[in-house]
Amino acid sequence: MNQHFLLYSLIFVVVVVLFVVFINYIFKPQEELLPYIKKMYLMTMKERELFSILNECVPNDYYIFPQVHIASILEVKKGEPRWQTYFNKIINKSIDFVIFDKVNISPVLAIELDDYTHSYTKRIERDAFVNKAIHDAQIKMLRFKNEDLSNVADIKSKILEQLIQSNSPNP
Repeated sequence: MNQHFLLYSLIFVVVVVLFVVFINYIFKPQEELLPYIKKMYLMTMKERELFSILNECVPNDYYIFPQVHIASILEVKKGEPRWQTYFNKIINKSIDFVIFDKVNISPVLAIELDDYTHSYTKRIERDAFVNKAIHDAQIKMLRFKNEDLSNVADIKSKILEQLIQSNSPNP
């Protein structure tokens, strides 16, 4: 009888443990997924078209990076008393394309593709600020309109002209 008691006790304990494990598994709070989904495209169709043109015409001495945050290519001068203010002005802005030299991965030429939204007042102000910031940091800047994409030779000519003027590897 003592052996039966031990056996039944052991079976009871195993059943209780299995039951507890099962209940914890069933009622375990599920990990909440964050509300993100993958974007289908990094660039608009027109930006992809310009990217393709850039890949054809930019010499192999350079990298072309799309959608570059301005804060990745500009920094506020050390010691600037309003550092945070100036940093906040660039942290949420990006450039459509930046061409970097392959030797130092240093920005050489910023390129923006302007669609109809660039005619809005807020966008005009933003573009003026970006142009000045890029210029003052001594980085070349080109702007193209969507309509310019039909003239590949002109785009190539303007890009090569800017690259030749820069202090980068030979284009």
